[in-house]
Amino acid sequence: MPNRYDANRRRKTYPFIRRVPVYAQDGGGQVTYEAASVSFSATDEVTHNFTTVFTSAPKVTATAKNDNVNVYISSVSTTSVTINASAAFTGTVEIHAIQSA
Repeated sequence: MPNRYDANRRRKTYPFIRRVPVYAQDGGGQVTYEAASVSFSATDEVTHNFTTVFTSAPKVTATAKNDNVNVYISSVSTTSVTINASAAFTGTVEIHAIQSA
């Protein structure tokens, strides 16, 4: 009596119906970007005016450098951003503002 074996294990077989690839396209648009350092001097709120012209309010991130303090953004407009801290401190905060078209 001959041994039985699974033919699919001996060679690569592909299903009759294959998934159709989904292609993605990048926006290809313009990206407006600004990075800056903001200095805090024994205060818990600072307003930074953008030097770059934004057409709408950008997405902004803020990170405190080497300080044990939390920073957050309280308001963003096309011309400025207001950054608050959890406590008054002296140091710098890095901000990045990005707007994609």
